[in-house]
Amino acid sequence: MSNLKKKTQAQQLQPTSKKASISESILIVITIPLSFYRERPSDVLVDTIVIHSMYHPEFTCVKRYSIFECAKLLEQQEVSAHYLIGSQGETALCVDEKFRARHAGESMLPFPGDRRVGVNDFSIGIELCGDSSDATYEYPAVQYRALSRLIVNITARHKIKYIVGHNEIAPERKLDPGVNFDWRLLEQIIDGYLWPPRYATESCE
Repeated sequence: MSNLKKKTQAQQLQPTSKKASISESILIVITIPLSFYRERPSDVLVDTIVIHSMYHPEFTCVKRYSIFECAKLLEQQEVSAHYLIGSQGETALCVDEKFRARHAGESMLPFPGDRRVGVNDFSIGIELCGDSSDATYEYPAVQYRALSRLIVNITARHKIKYIVGHNEIAPERKLDPGVNFDWRLLEQIIDGYLWPPRYATESCE
């Protein structure tokens, strides 16, 4: 824990509106700083995006999928993600991409030609506020659109090879983003932004 970069308590979870002109496709995001991250290894390049999902179990209403409540829960659990996307498509930057967020845990890429472990080191983590445990839950279309735009935005800065679910890199521990997450729809929306998606071409079998 001592080698993690921590912000002061006053800086934690204080949202501020900002326009992030981080590529040619400008995203409107807010900032919700999370504390638990550290430097990436100096010899590592970011080439993977990991999609997660979460909700706040103490709420049964809109707050269940609130980016602010989900951010508070991540902070309490001493983990983090680079981005949070709410059920209305609102997008929050939580950890700068240059840092290693704590989102993947014990993990390994699932591809026969690439079995790297410690996926946190070379990935960007995106948390969707949604319920992967409920097969009847449907991620809203606006959330898919926000996620697609963010992915396009990220790939303007990084040579992304893989876009994977948390369940693919930690199958014994995780289910998210769940069987209810529509990967085909995500790909179609990304194609609609006139960007050739860099999905993994290797078989996971």
